[in-house]
Amino acid sequence: MLRVLVKPGKERKVRNFYPNLYRDELEEMPSQAGVAEAVAADGSFLAVGYLDPDSRIPFRAYRFDPGPLDRAFFLARFRRALRKREGLGQSYRLVHGEADGLPGLVVDRFGEVLVLQVRTRGMEALREVWFPALLEAVGPKGVY
Repeated sequence: MLRVLVKPGKERKVRNFYPNLYRDELEEMPSQAGVAEAVAADGSFLAVGYLDPDSRIPFRAYRFDPGPLDRAFFLARFRRALRKREGLGQSYRLVHGEADGLPGLVVDRFGEVLVLQVRTRGMEALREVWFPALLEAVGPKGVY
């Protein structure tokens, strides 16, 4: 797993569950993109997320506890999103990106059809992991 080192004093926002780290907040950052762990200057764990060095926001946190960004992780996020929106009817925004702990993903539900917006390189790169979890959680008849 890649590792990004957060500048001293900048780790506070991540500890308060803010998911985005900007270039000027990172002390060290690998040049390649991929799943990464953010650590504070003292070496303590902060978050697991996706690193895209070419993005305006190079690090986006997906989880604030150690662990993989695997199918089980995404399935739990989608099921939580469904529970939060029970009783809203047949058409609603199921996933609100960062608000649901899924930076770069927007999912609108129209009955049994889902409309996806993948807005970050990280979500695009992780599509083969999260997409099957979304299908399992929701069971749509169509996806656009």
